[in-house]
Amino acid sequence: MTSRKAELIVVNNQTDPSELDALASRQEVILDVTTLDLLRLPKDTKAGLYTTATTFNAPQLRTAGDILARKAENFWASNLKLSKNLDAPEATSFSTPKLEKAGNINAGYASSFDAHALKVSGAIDAGRAKSLTVPKLEKVEGPIYADGVSIFDAPQLETVGGMVARRATSFNAPELKTAGDIHSDHTKHLRIPKLKQSGDIHSEHAMSLDVPQLETSNNLHVPEATFLNIPKLRTAGYIKANAVSEFSAPQLETAGNIFARKATSFNMPKFRPGQHEMPNGLIVSYRQRLKSERLQQPVESSVTSRPR
Repeated sequence: MTSRKAELIVVNNQTDPSELDALASRQEVILDVTTLDLLRLPKDTKAGLYTTATTFNAPQLRTAGDILARKAENFWASNLKLSKNLDAPEATSFSTPKLEKAGNINAGYASSFDAHALKVSGAIDAGRAKSLTVPKLEKVEGPIYADGVSIFDAPQLETVGGMVARRATSFNAPELKTAGDIHSDHTKHLRIPKLKQSGDIHSEHAMSLDVPQLETSNNLHVPEATFLNIPKLRTAGYIKANAVSEFSAPQLETAGNIFARKATSFNMPKFRPGQHEMPNGLIVSYRQRLKSERLQQPVESSVTSRPR
């Protein structure tokens, strides 16, 4: 997980304290601390740390480079505030309550992910965690994997590279403005009030999608939603909203296929289907003929008929 090949140096309990301090201050090296009493590490360590031990417990540590503890079943760093990548994929117990900034965090087997102070990080893998506690998280420079949580709650999050929380029935990200792909299949009412730009939004069982500030998106996949609020959306990939009775996208200019089988009315005054490449055709409704004035384009040029 390091960005460049670093020198690996083995240290143990026989290593002289002054030598250990000197090595720990060198950010270009990784220390193999498998047989070292971790309490001997300086509070502020710049070197990376590598261990094959089943427990990583360094309560005095405040800063560190990469921490590579791939075989650790317990990962505890109760005072750690700043680090590079944290790699503990096998840890079922993972605790960094004071961590404020980190690179990628790999804690995929942790039963819970508690990072009360975390504000900025790289990608977060907490795929098996039943709870995700990140009340101060603002920016994630990669995706968050949290497939095991029933509640996704990130009240300060503004930017994220993506989100995978397929089992979450509750989704709370009121400050989110920019996101990659969002997967939240079991959230019944998906509301992201400040979201302006996103990748895919995929919510298989959502009854409503409310994104009043969304301007640019990739695919919107909400096939069971009866309520779709996208008043500022200008560009999108495909839009699948087969359950809505009214399809309204007053600012929409560019999109791929639009699936709205049950819609009986359409409001897309700025949409020009003839100006965009849609190799599969535009499928707006299987059940209702589209009046040409609603798209300001002849029906024949904008609708591909399909058998029921």
